[in-house]
Amino acid sequence: HLFTTRPIPTMHQKVARTLYHGLLKEIRSLAAHGKIFLHEPIVPSNWGQGKFVNKCQLDTLIGLLPPLSANLVLSWSMAGQGDKVPIKEDCIDGFSPAQLRLIARSVWEYRTFSPLMDQAEQAAMYEEEAFAALKLLSKQRVMQLSSSDVVTHNIRVRALSSYLSEQSKERGTHLFCYRVRISNEGQEAVRLVSRKWDILDAGGKVVSSVPRGSPGVVGHTPELLPGQCFEYHSGVDLPSPDGLMVGTFQMVTMRQGPPSPAGGDFDVAVGPFPLRCRRDGEH
Repeated sequence: HLFTTRPIPTMHQKVARTLYHGLLKEIRSLAAHGKIFLHEPIVPSNWGQGKFVNKCQLDTLIGLLPPLSANLVLSWSMAGQGDKVPIKEDCIDGFSPAQLRLIARSVWEYRTFSPLMDQAEQAAMYEEEAFAALKLLSKQRVMQLSSSDVVTHNIRVRALSSYLSEQSKERGTHLFCYRVRISNEGQEAVRLVSRKWDILDAGGKVVSSVPRGSPGVVGHTPELLPGQCFEYHSGVDLPSPDGLMVGTFQMVTMRQGPPSPAGGDFDVAVGPFPLRCRRDGEH
């Protein structure tokens, strides 16, 4: 039997407790606006691509966590251990603060030490995991500042932007990549047929726009059945380091009978989301 539940070495207890309480504090901060939705980092190489996605928030969390914690959460999830992690069906579209606290506490309480390894080294390994988890939550808080989440007619639209520092230097402008995720939370199939965008600079002046009725998104006019989700990446540049994007999607309901007009049956709002140049200390 290689593992024992002996307590963490005394010299590391204070650091470990501080890290644990730091995690709980970050969870409270993320929950300031309600349910906690974890964003995957934007991948600029996905610019111009769109796809259907079917990933619950527990899968997203596992992909973001450091390796030891990720493997623990994955094993508990696969074993259906609801006393350690929430079931996937309960966190399809985000976590409650209590659910994230449950996961943090479960990982915290699981820490074990092998007599075959130096205990101080093992304690340092767990501390590195905790630091990585703390950094993850801190990044999520920063990403919240560049995001929006709006539901219109049972269609949820989440948007997130990211500043592309290196590409901006090369182009001599301020370049942003953004990801939009469209989820059908209603009972009828719908199709996205067109879009409208306004891009504003830091002073609130419209510097660019896409007229209402412009066809599709990145070459797609996706049909979303109830429960389905489609996301795409695109981008924009600004003359100023900060700005804002806001828009609408024109949608049609996929009913029997004659096709709906090209302008769409109804508009779905894309909530204003900031285009923010990274501040000092942000990752």
